[in-house]
Amino acid sequence: MDSVNVLLNATPESLEAYVRDMLACGMPGGGYILSTACSVAPGVKPEILRQLVPLAEKYGVYTEA
Repeated sequence: MDSVNVLLNATPESLEAYVRDMLACGMPGGGYILSTACSVAPGVKPEILRQLVPLAEKYGVYTEA
């Protein structure tokens, strides 16, 4: 599923699950960037968009080896 549809249809819970899953898939090996793609659709609820940074900080931290 693309990030535009995820953001448009997200609940706080579904967004958290999606971010957690995407980071778990993309982070191994380093260099992964969590992004909204190239833009944010006009219908995305602001509270959903504001949730992205805290979720990235919660699940997207690399630990030192």
